[in-house]
Amino acid sequence: MIKKYEKDSLKRIQRRQFVRVKVTLDLIVIVKSPTNNFSPFTTVTVDLSGGGLLMVVPKGVPIKLDDVLHISLTLPNDDHEILNLPAKVVRLSKSNNITRASVAFINLPIQTEQKLIQYCFLFKDKKEEKK
Repeated sequence: MIKKYEKDSLKRIQRRQFVRVKVTLDLIVIVKSPTNNFSPFTTVTVDLSGGGLLMVVPKGVPIKLDDVLHISLTLPNDDHEILNLPAKVVRLSKSNNITRASVAFINLPIQTEQKLIQYCFLFKDKKEEKK
């Protein structure tokens, strides 16, 4: 038997603050770290949201947790707008010999956040139309 709770006693919990879409976009990444100074590198996203992204870490790039990054991303919209995204590495994962870094955007201007969110919703809507 399942106990029936009063409507007022239930609380809705949503884990993600932003919609996340699987999309491959080109990135230029500069690492800003006192202990980890190396040349900028190019890579691609695995997914993107208004609060962060998951990217592939190229072999030989010694990225670490808590590294602060400066990411340049070009949105493939009508304007091909370049967004400059300050971020921090919050998780590293390795699967099939591929390292991925989860990064959270930090101190993102609200206009930039809105552009990312708008792109994610437009991308999601276009994918659903194709189904």
